[in-house]
Amino acid sequence: MMRRRFWGALIGAIVLFFIVFSLFPADGRASDSTDEDIEAAIIAGTDAGNAVVEAKANSMERERAVFDIRARESQLRKAGFPSAADAYADAAEKVMKEAGLFE
Repeated sequence: MMRRRFWGALIGAIVLFFIVFSLFPADGRASDSTDEDIEAAIIAGTDAGNAVVEAKANSMERERAVFDIRARESQLRKAGFPSAADAYADAAEKVMKEAGLFE
């Protein structure tokens, strides 16, 4: 009797596991970015890039601003918004390139 309950519970748990995880996309992301998300990411990326440009060269403030860009991009990706993360990073990079910080 105990053995029958154990196998029944195990099979039920396995079935539940597959049902729950079949509801999510294969890459584990619930959604991607909307056009509004991407527009907001471009604005935020431009602002972040300007923060780097405006900081004094070789200062901790500039380094912190660059690390903030990388951290925000990473957060967007982990939250399931890879397109917004790309737009954010690209906008920041564009501002820094236009300012001549790197080629």
